[in-house]
Amino acid sequence: IESIFILNTDHKIITDPLSSLLFVMYIEVLTAAIRQNESIIGIQIGSKVHKLALYADIIIYLTKALKDKYKFNGEASKVKYIGVYISNNLGDLFELNYGTLEKKLRMDMNRWKLFSLGILSRIEIIKMMVLPQYLFLFQAIPISLSRTNFYSWNRMIADFIWNNRKHRIKFKLLLKPKEEGGLGLPNLQNYFYTTQILIIIKWMNTKREPKWTNIERALVDISLRTLPFLEKSQLKKYQGQNFCVLSTLKSWKNNCRVTQIDNGLVMLREMRHDPDLIANKLDKILEFGQIKG
Repeated sequence: IESIFILNTDHKIITDPLSSLLFVMYIEVLTAAIRQNESIIGIQIGSKVHKLALYADIIIYLTKALKDKYKFNGEASKVKYIGVYISNNLGDLFELNYGTLEKKLRMDMNRWKLFSLGILSRIEIIKMMVLPQYLFLFQAIPISLSRTNFYSWNRMIADFIWNNRKHRIKFKLLLKPKEEGGLGLPNLQNYFYTTQILIIIKWMNTKREPKWTNIERALVDISLRTLPFLEKSQLKKYQGQNFCVLSTLKSWKNNCRVTQIDNGLVMLREMRHDPDLIANKLDKILEFGQIKG
């Protein structure tokens, strides 16, 4: 197997065309053997132990034992995994990913400005070349974004559309659909809020739960299906418990404020996790009843 599968730094298989089929055939057997081997110690989160993370031809081995068994000359301050930079310091995630992307796009736009393009063609470039890159980061990195971030990116896009000349049409009008008199320019902030709502929808789905929801559920002291419907003052109790969950909640609350849908969301809380319900303050009879069915 080692002689067939040689992976370069870009994680591309560079051998026989059949290698991808052979990889699929053996990877399931290999991962099952690793997960069933009790001598291989993974990382325990909640009640589950995680040993591997698989995506396409990329395998990440999750264990604490390697560091104790082998001596490493040094540790990288950041790693790149499927297009996302991951750092030891969570505070660096924005600059490593969004900051790097913004610099790259500014360089690209400076090159694109050399072409003789009309405003409609430039908007199509934003749709095809800029939006997908931001949308990928919106879905891959669970950090909240401020209005200042979107203002900076919108300014960059507007300067490209008007080729650094005076803006002839208000940016808000460009964002409107063509049916409403606009030009259908993508609204990055709306796309960001949509990705955050999709995460919350997956929290609510009890039939088909992604594995990452189990991780987030184990790191928070309350049901994920109740968290989005708590008041801001009640969320302070859970600050610092899970970075990913709190970032999603912050974006969700901002979206509720913008769309004015906060009123009435209290009714969607699970009764056994509702902090305002008097029965929950007295005892845990509702939680006991849920467990017993």
